[in-house]
Amino acid sequence: MIVLLLYLGAVVVFAVVMIRKALRIGKKAVAVLEEAAGELGLTFKPPNLFYPLSSWVMQGEVAGFHVKVQTETERSGYGDNRSLSHSTVFCVTFPKSSNPDAKIDLSTKERKQ
Repeated sequence: MIVLLLYLGAVVVFAVVMIRKALRIGKKAVAVLEEAAGELGLTFKPPNLFYPLSSWVMQGEVAGFHVKVQTETERSGYGDNRSLSHSTVFCVTFPKSSNPDAKIDLSTKERKQ
């Protein structure tokens, strides 16, 4: 009985340590992404606290273009064969012009960055 209680106690301690470590890593990632979004002038929306694998989204206007950067998680398989695949998706929307023959100059320093 005592061995069983010691074993359960070790499992609980291990679980608490791993959860705290995951939360600490998540907080660091959020801080880095918030800083990057701030430098680019984008807004940042971290994932939901209760669903941490949801999308992380940064979006806003950069050099006249609408920019959206988000993560996506794809699940495949089930049981022992299930896996997660993470990717980052970038989307840039060009500004619309009232002149259909207008050309967009991508050579400016700001737009190159």
